[in-house]
Amino acid sequence: MDKFIRSIDELNLGKKINSGSCSSIHEFTPDLYFKRVEEDYQDLSDEINIEFYEVIKHISEIEGMPYIVKAKDIYRSQDELFGYSMPIINAQNFRTISDETQVRDILNGFKPLAKDIRTLSNNHVKTEDIGGDNIMYNGFMYLLDLDLSLVDKRYIPDELYERTMNSILCGIKQKLLGDSRYDDKVRVDEWEEYFNRFIEMSSTILGEETTTISDLKKGYQKVKTLYKI
Repeated sequence: MDKFIRSIDELNLGKKINSGSCSSIHEFTPDLYFKRVEEDYQDLSDEINIEFYEVIKHISEIEGMPYIVKAKDIYRSQDELFGYSMPIINAQNFRTISDETQVRDILNGFKPLAKDIRTLSNNHVKTEDIGGDNIMYNGFMYLLDLDLSLVDKRYIPDELYERTMNSILCGIKQKLLGDSRYDDKVRVDEWEEYFNRFIEMSSTILGEETTTISDLKKGYQKVKTLYKI
């Protein structure tokens, strides 16, 4: 929902939590953060900034997708974009989770997000700039920071789905195996079978059940050495 204000000073923003190239995250309410856009993105007479605003708005209006963090309210004036509020997710960056985390928990936690990625793709969203910093984890997996995505109804949803899934699966493989290249011969909808094969190979070569990330990495390194994969 658009909320019109005259100035960012009308908002009682708390301390800065994080910042990036186009925005900074601030405390806002007990349940919400505020993503404040940098000056270069504020001028809504600029066609590029209008597109930036319209992508944020488009994603915010897609129903459902509880595992994709999106704008709740967008704050703007007639000619400036200030930023938007978004829900606080009590989760940590996926890259930083402990290697003692259970691999099955991670794979199960990704399943709901994969469904939301299908919904996102069906709404013609072409994601950009997805890496480990875009993924959060607390037993479930969340995707955030999609502001630099593109929207065009000419995009083919299946291709968008494969693109986004591949990006995220590369991040998951990097964390689980220490190897970021997701095999492009494997269909993205077969991702669970793909990781299960590595779990099974790791269990066999270690002579015990592979349960944690640490176990899987150890087994995978031995598998790579033995089978030259």
